[in-house]
Parts: sequence; C-alpha cells; structure tokens
Amino acid sequence: MLAPFVPIVTHWYPCDVSIDRAAKASDIALCLSADLDVDAQHITAVDHPITGLIHAIKTANEQDLVVIFGSFFTLSDFFACTSKL
Repeated sequence: MLAPFVPIVTHWYPCDVSIDRAAKASDIALCLSADLDVDAQHITAVDHPITGLIHAIKTANEQDLVVIFGSFFTLSDFFACTSKL
C-alpha cells in the first residue's frame, strides 16, 4: 500500500493513533525501513497525528506538499485537533 509513495515522499511521519488494534508508529517506521528500503533518516515516528503534522510543517518549504493519509482513526484524530493549530 505504501510502496507507490516511496519515490515521491521525502520524509515520513508515521503516527500512533488512539485505537488498540492500530499498528504502532515505530512498527510502521520499521516496515518503511526494512521492507520498503526507506532511509531511516527520512522517517520520524511520532505519538499523535497532530505531532506529525507540526513536524512536517516546520520542515517543509514553500514548494512542499504535506499529505495526511491513513485510516479513519488517523484522520479523526487529526481533525479533532486541527482547531488547536
């Protein structure tokens, strides 16, 4: 599912989400590195989707596009916090 994005994503921010059955950010980071050969320097596992967004915005330049994708749980955690930005 993530393989098509590997050549176009410059930095990954896998996030923990608030559901027990979800994969942990650290496990997603490991899969990106081990299974998809993403350089570990381009992966930052974070504790919440909003944390990932903040990191992405801080490191992005004007030409970058920040994309948020994942399960409904990932997106609902993000949207629940957007008013705090």
